[in-house]
Amino acid sequence: MSFDEIDYQRSEFEIRKRQRRLCDAKVCAAAELPDRFLSQREVAAMLGIGRTTLWRAEKAGAFPPAQMISKRRKGWRLSVVNEHLDRKGQRPLK
Repeated sequence: MSFDEIDYQRSEFEIRKRQRRLCDAKVCAAAELPDRFLSQREVAAMLGIGRTTLWRAEKAGAFPPAQMISKRRKGWRLSVVNEHLDRKGQRPLK
């Protein structure tokens, strides 16, 4: 088995693992709910990226900033995330 085959198998495993995490985070069900706030974990899972990558994209201006929900909690409205994905021509993972 070559290194390329091992990397391919590893990436396939990571994709399946990420898809399971999406359903575990109930992001699939969130798309059917009315406009609500999404946590950082939910948005990252919806986009298929890590939380740190989401934070970097927000700081760089590549992703809309989060709104303060309370003193210590930030979140994104589902409608804002969907609008951003529509502008970028992407769809959330299912």
